[in-house]
Amino acid sequence: MRSPDERAKFERESRPTLPHALIAPHTTRQSAAESTLPRHQLILVYALMEKDDAFWFPDLSDAEIMDALDAWGIRVTPKLLAKPTEDFTKLVYGKCLEMVFGITSEMLEEAADTSLIGIHSENMDSCRAGAVMNFIVYHMARFASAAKIADFSAKDVVVPDTKRTRNIISAFVNFVNFYEQNAPIATELQERSGQFVQERDRIISEGDRIRSELASIEARRAQDEPQMEVLRIENQTLTANVKVQQGYFDRSQADMDKLKAEKALHVQEKESLYQDMSLVSDALSRMRARVVKSPERIKRNIGLMGNSQAEERRTLGSMEDKIRDLQAKANALLSIEKDIRDCVEQVLVVRKDIQTLDRNVHDLDETKMALDARRNARTELELRQERAQRQFEYAVASLEKVQRDIQEHRSSGQQQIERLQREYEQMAAARHENDKEVDELRQKAEAVEMRAAEHLKQSNVTFNRLLAAYRQVRAQNEVYMETLSNKLGIKKSSRR
Repeated sequence: MRSPDERAKFERESRPTLPHALIAPHTTRQSAAESTLPRHQLILVYALMEKDDAFWFPDLSDAEIMDALDAWGIRVTPKLLAKPTEDFTKLVYGKCLEMVFGITSEMLEEAADTSLIGIHSENMDSCRAGAVMNFIVYHMARFASAAKIADFSAKDVVVPDTKRTRNIISAFVNFVNFYEQNAPIATELQERSGQFVQERDRIISEGDRIRSELASIEARRAQDEPQMEVLRIENQTLTANVKVQQGYFDRSQADMDKLKAEKALHVQEKESLYQDMSLVSDALSRMRARVVKSPERIKRNIGLMGNSQAEERRTLGSMEDKIRDLQAKANALLSIEKDIRDCVEQVLVVRKDIQTLDRNVHDLDETKMALDARRNARTELELRQERAQRQFEYAVASLEKVQRDIQEHRSSGQQQIERLQREYEQMAAARHENDKEVDELRQKAEAVEMRAAEHLKQSNVTFNRLLAAYRQVRAQNEVYMETLSNKLGIKKSSRR
């Protein structure tokens, strides 16, 4: 058992490094069983396997081992623990696989049936039992490697050694306890993995949506490009026309100001002329009142007045001509003013079109910027897709390699079955010879039993002496285990 500081250190060390593949490349017998294992359990177990120097499990006493197995639902006696059998090791190791990997015996049998598909032999039961045993040994070897047990083999299952089996079970119990204590870490990793998967799916959907939007924007841009070109040409034409109309407007405005000044001058001259005429008329009236009515004088006056009248008529004619010219110029100015108003209205319309065009150009620039951003995002998504494609190709290559290994294992298994069949026939032939030897050995055994009875009496005395020494050693062992438990921070369970 580890202290809180050591568990925190394990969390920091194990989170960044996780295995890239959860299935061994050289066999498929784990695929059927590991497919049902929760991902957070696989992450925790493989993280523990990668940290070769991160843990060390202390040995447990027989009582602690029996208590732990009892908690797992396995009834164990000291006699069975002192002399383990094949059924006992299969039961304990299978329980370990079920608690950590989630692999049950039914799964192993199903995987064995799957691996033997296509193989026809008279001894299918033996083949099936051998396949199940291979699966158990394979998974337990990986489990034992994580539990600091080196060189785990089929011998530890079929022909268990007392001391080694006790050490293996002690390490497995400690490893399972440690795994249960660190289950929250695996749960957190599983949640984070689920979040990463959701984020990946969201990014993929967002990439698809961005691609569709980019396609629609490019299509709309291609569709609007001819209209934009027409608008550009029209804008250039309107700009040139506006400049021409502006020059014409400036010249017309100057001419109109000049004509208005001339009109005002002529109006002033006309008013002064009317005043002069009124003054002359008044002076003529006063003069008539003072002049003596003489025919000659009257004639002269009449002649002078006729001349003055003719002169005034000429002046009035010239003034009327000037008035008509001014009226024509005023009408021309009115038409020019009307044309200028039309030009101003056209200029306003052109300005509105220019503003609309500016907005369209601004929208086009924003669309280009968005298009560039979408292209960058598309490039990034394509890079991610390429990485995913490379990972997929690597997985396909690994699968093909696994399939080739399966075929090789099947062929080697078939050869091994044939070899075992020949060995079985040889064993059957040798069995008859062994029966004869058994009869001879039975006679020898009877003689040995007689000697054993005498030896038993002597052994009882020796046993009593060894029992006393055993009790003394057991007391010292309990003191040592209690001291070790206090140092390691392990709560020592009570003995039954």
